[in-house]
Amino acid sequence: MKKLFIIIFILSACGGGEISEETVEVPTTVKATTTSTTTSTLITTTTSILTEVMPTVKITCEPVASDEEGLMTFKFEVTTGTNELVVLNIVSWFDSSRTDDLFISNGLPEPGDSNEFGYTVDNSFSQYEIEMVVMDSKDNFANDYCLYQNSSSSSTTTSTSTVADSTTTTVADSTTTSTTTTSTTTTTVVSVDYPQLIISEISSSIPEYDRDDWNHWIDENGDCQNTRHEVLIEETLETVTYTNDSYCLVSTGKWYGSYTGQYYYNASELDIDHFIPLKNAHQSGGYNWSSAKKEEFANYRLDPNNLIAVNLSANRSKGARGPDEWKPSNTEYWCEYAYDWIRIKDFWNLTATQAEWDALVSMIETCPPGFAYADAEEEPIVELPTTTTTTSSTTTTSTSTTTTVASSQPDNPGDTKNCGDFENYSEAKAWFDTYYEYYGDVANLDGDNDGEPCESLPGGP
Repeated sequence: MKKLFIIIFILSACGGGEISEETVEVPTTVKATTTSTTTSTLITTTTSILTEVMPTVKITCEPVASDEEGLMTFKFEVTTGTNELVVLNIVSWFDSSRTDDLFISNGLPEPGDSNEFGYTVDNSFSQYEIEMVVMDSKDNFANDYCLYQNSSSSSTTTSTSTVADSTTTTVADSTTTSTTTTSTTTTTVVSVDYPQLIISEISSSIPEYDRDDWNHWIDENGDCQNTRHEVLIEETLETVTYTNDSYCLVSTGKWYGSYTGQYYYNASELDIDHFIPLKNAHQSGGYNWSSAKKEEFANYRLDPNNLIAVNLSANRSKGARGPDEWKPSNTEYWCEYAYDWIRIKDFWNLTATQAEWDALVSMIETCPPGFAYADAEEEPIVELPTTTTTTSSTTTTSTSTTTTVASSQPDNPGDTKNCGDFENYSEAKAWFDTYYEYYGDVANLDGDNDGEPCESLPGGP
């Protein structure tokens, strides 16, 4: 493929952070049309009330230009809003091949201004999937998504363009989805065979999310293996090994990471992901649940997709973001990802925002011909597998096993944390330092053994 004609600076991306959201309560029957996840915040001064304007981005999904060499240029219209724009990020896929994220850090419009950015691709590919994200200095961000199928390519039969803020309309109780694009594309009506989630925007009046309210990684059956290690045992494709003869902590096995499409053999490479992030569940109606139900959701294993073993970097990149803000790099998993997301939310009676729903519909459009919602449904585990642990027959006297410790020494927490459990690097570092002196890196947070845990989190070194 010819080189992309765009001047960029590639920066390092932070993964796993949860971007705070400020939203305004919208009645359930009202459908949001903006791609920004934040809304205006009123700033009161001594003389007047100023409205903070959020950044916006819009993709012109149809190419705005092409040349004799087969290059097509897509256009992005970016407006900064009130604050300085600090990130302009392009994530693109050509057919099934994902490119690296492209970050532009110079030439950005000043606060209150707008600009256009061209992005040039080779039209020999049959399909382009492009997402643009912008963020300002106060962590307000907006994004837009475009799926473009090249009608001139022999590998595709329908040219359909979908953008995140297009006229795509999905009503919670409808039976069809209509996607309308520019005059050069077609209008497609698709039969809907999956549940329709209730559309409700995030209310600013709900209680603030606190991860500690969602007690997770419990040892439900008292066999010393907490939820994390139970999931590792259930999902391994080979017999697992353990870190010691207590059989509490899984060490090795073989796991397929659906987000990346790769296999992993060391448990320290994996996080256990809440498929619906706990913060997303909180904002989607879970804030009103009892403590017992929150704990049940956070440790629920009867649906094998509610908790899945994934590459830790992918999980930290996802953080608490929904499909309108984050998608797996393994595009072949998008179809099942969307169906599983809908099924789990439907089971727990959780809502979706309009942007979230539109993103799910666009991912379903990538499903292989003939692949339906029923094909992605997981058979619930009727009986959870039990794990037999081995106990030693050797009796040791208390004088030989008792260790005198200072009263200030904390109890060993074991492998109970993922980097995704922390909001930022400082939180992870504080937890890590609390236990490292006594027990080492018991939760495998320091993958490169440099003494710095969860370096990809916001604020990391």
